[in-house]
Amino acid sequence: MKRIFLLTLIFSSLLALGLPVGAVMPVSAAPQGGLGQQNSQPTAVNAAMIVPGSGPITTNPSVSASRILKGSSFITLNPLQDVGVGDQFTISGHIRDLVGGPINNATIHITLNGTLLGDTRSNPAGYFVRKFNSKKLSAGTYSIAADFNGTRFLYRSGASTHLTIDNGVVGVQTVPAISGVAFQMDGKQYVTGPNGNVTIAVDTPGVHRLTVLLNLYNNPSQRVEFSRWVDGTVKPYLDILVPSKSEFVEVGLNVYHQVGLTFVDQAKFPVDAQRVTQVTYRSAQGDVFVVKNGDPQWIPSTRVAHLSNGLVQTPLLYSVISVMADGSNVVNSSQQQFYALSDDTWKISMLLYSIHMSASDGLFNFPTGSSINLVAPDGTIKNYPLDLAGSAEIHSLARGDYSIQLVGAAGLSSKTPVALSRNQNLSVKEISFLDLVVLLVIGTVLTLGLLLYGRPQMFNFLVRRNRPQVMAFEPALIEPDGENGLQIKENGVRQDDEFIKWS
Repeated sequence: MKRIFLLTLIFSSLLALGLPVGAVMPVSAAPQGGLGQQNSQPTAVNAAMIVPGSGPITTNPSVSASRILKGSSFITLNPLQDVGVGDQFTISGHIRDLVGGPINNATIHITLNGTLLGDTRSNPAGYFVRKFNSKKLSAGTYSIAADFNGTRFLYRSGASTHLTIDNGVVGVQTVPAISGVAFQMDGKQYVTGPNGNVTIAVDTPGVHRLTVLLNLYNNPSQRVEFSRWVDGTVKPYLDILVPSKSEFVEVGLNVYHQVGLTFVDQAKFPVDAQRVTQVTYRSAQGDVFVVKNGDPQWIPSTRVAHLSNGLVQTPLLYSVISVMADGSNVVNSSQQQFYALSDDTWKISMLLYSIHMSASDGLFNFPTGSSINLVAPDGTIKNYPLDLAGSAEIHSLARGDYSIQLVGAAGLSSKTPVALSRNQNLSVKEISFLDLVVLLVIGTVLTLGLLLYGRPQMFNFLVRRNRPQVMAFEPALIEPDGENGLQIKENGVRQDDEFIKWS
């Protein structure tokens, strides 16, 4: 304690004499006694105030007492935070003298692995700061040094620390989120995880090209197609400046799903898909797709739209425009709508109807015919047998215009047109040969009747001509009336006077 007190006292005396802080007095000026030895060797005070490595101090008693000796300086650096590739880093610290006082306007040289980065000066509080960027620095650990070259009154000093530069990060996010999508950067490939994103480590700053490799995507349940990058670029690659301003780079992908088709009637009974020749449906964006025979087809499930907040997935809604079966459209346009989901099957309801028909004789109404030929709208002909009652039921017929022809009836055959737009009961009348004979007889009788009704004398003539007539003469008495005549008496009747004339 006594020694510390004496040192403090000496230091205060030096300040009172106007010597700079940390200056060493010549040995001849040092007080004698317990602070040092009489043989002109440096005292303990002198030794304590010399900075190691700052050079020897002359202790020759012949040195002038007016010479001012240099004092010590100390630099302390604040801890450095780790930074990423291309990010800024800040060097800061304090420069002080032996007793902790700030040193103002001191020039501090900042070096990185011995290469000068730049200079800075301390403020009145002894604080210095300087920002640098790492645009030309790769990832790694570097030595940072802050050096003060000293002045007339201060010895040089310095301090060092370490700077760690981490790899730069490029985040990629697929929209929608799809796992298993491959990307390439700097010759290396990266694949998105379950959330549809991947983080790529970059060890050098600058421009790096990111390429999407959709040809490597393999998923049996869906296909993907490149749409656009978040900045609107429609090429399958994007040049990215590292460090990047955004946390993730969004890439839009169009998703395709395979959709199968099944068909049912209005009663929900299944319909054979082989009857369907063509299905046409249209997306909400106007894309039209035509499917033959109801075969499964890959169609877009989503599209990517660019909004103010980035890329947004838009599901596509499809409307069934037409379903052609038996030559006729069996759906109402845009009435049935579906989304294209993964491994999805659309169940399309078809407008199919039934016909209950009966065939009978035109006049006598007895069953006739053995079968009927039904001509569909596409011209195909199908034969359906009739039962003993002359009836048949035909189901699952596409709406449209049909014609029906009776087979196996002895008579005049004709086609009956049918416009099928609902379930119908149809009665077919066949004019048989019997009907023709009866009609001929009736027609003949009526014709003759009308002819004779207007000409009664012709009727009488025909009647008289076709049957025998008996003419009777009344008996008369003929008497002579003179020489040249006879006298007939009306009431005179004799058996011998009667005779009959036939005509």
